[in-house]
Amino acid sequence: MIGGSGLTLLGLLLAVGFVVGHMAERIGVPRIAAYVLVGAAFSQPFLGQFIIDGQPEWDPVLVQAALGAVAFMIGGELEWGWLRRLGGGIAGGTLGQSVGALAVVTVTLWAYGSMAGAQSPLATGLVLGAIATATAPAATLAVIEEYQTRGPLTMTLLGVVALDDMLSIILFTLALVAAGGAGEHQLLSAFWEIGGAIALGSAMGCLLGWFGWRVEQEDLRLPVVAGSILLAVGLANLLHLSPLLTCMLLGLVSKEFFDPQKTQQWLRPMTHIQELIFLTLFTLAGTHFEPAVFVDSLGFIAAYAVARVVGKVVGAWLGTTIVKAPAVLRHRLGFALLPQAGVSIGLALVASGAPGLEQAGPLIVNTILGTTILFELVAPILTKIVLVGAGEAKQ
Repeated sequence: MIGGSGLTLLGLLLAVGFVVGHMAERIGVPRIAAYVLVGAAFSQPFLGQFIIDGQPEWDPVLVQAALGAVAFMIGGELEWGWLRRLGGGIAGGTLGQSVGALAVVTVTLWAYGSMAGAQSPLATGLVLGAIATATAPAATLAVIEEYQTRGPLTMTLLGVVALDDMLSIILFTLALVAAGGAGEHQLLSAFWEIGGAIALGSAMGCLLGWFGWRVEQEDLRLPVVAGSILLAVGLANLLHLSPLLTCMLLGLVSKEFFDPQKTQQWLRPMTHIQELIFLTLFTLAGTHFEPAVFVDSLGFIAAYAVARVVGKVVGAWLGTTIVKAPAVLRHRLGFALLPQAGVSIGLALVASGAPGLEQAGPLIVNTILGTTILFELVAPILTKIVLVGAGEAKQ
């Protein structure tokens, strides 16, 4: 149950986060970065200690609910027909940058952690490598809309951003299973967690889609969708499946049951509360900030940031080169894939409580929180330079 101090903390996080996020946006700073900074200000070493003793017990529940909603919305943005029509540049870019980020970050942090005498350096590096594959779509879409860019690079970028979050969740699930042990049991766990999540999410998506045809009142749509997301998260946890993958399939499959003209009407309620979801998730994530861990791990965090950039840029170049994509894609795509936000923060929070990563949890969370602020401030500028330089901005 949420106590008085817990309600005070939550209320302050949402109120202050909204105000600071609005002010930050007016001066060109991404709202997401502002939300994380507000959450960090209310972490235990700072203002949080005067409001509540320790992390509130409801924190994991709200975080899982918000993550489920984010995964549902990601799935709702994908379309089977569009996926079947993907070009070679999008496929090559997606696989290349994902594998590149995973490989370079994992090897770099494994080597760094081993030299520094860290515990479980391979598991930590592998999990952070999987998280590094995700690209935040919000910053990318904002730049595209602001400069009205159109062309092969823009369309490829949109395709890669839409797909790599789904791929990152799958890679992250495999990384968590690998971090928990080895052997035949590990492979069975991976098959169950991923395969079971796909089956459960698809089945629930069919039910939600079938029922959605029969709900005409708009004020009833949000309760139905929200209830389905919470049920999917709960059942996935109960069955030891991936809640994120389950909710992504819930959104993807349910969408296929609707008339194209009704789809947006059905999913519109989630867009109405989208900013509340982001505000809640990112401010709560910020409360996990531990300055002592952050300061002691600056070298490790810097290594992650550099390795992620190298992995994404080189991986995207290799992937697009293999499929013989145009030169504009080979030389520029990777530099536009650096934004990091929602999915990465959510995966870091999941990893912090995963079996085998209890001690590495604070390091994982603080690495992602710190670099998210960096990437959210710098990456949109790079994306603008890349797209404008490619001659795809509207003059």
